[in-house]
Amino acid sequence: MNHQTRVIGAEHFCSDSFEAKTA
Repeated sequence: MNHQTRVIGAEHFCSDSFEAKTA
């Protein structure tokens, strides 16, 4: 996969992780 896809995937993963922590 290209770099842009990796960045979007990383941001999505971090966002999910953050929401799970604060929930």
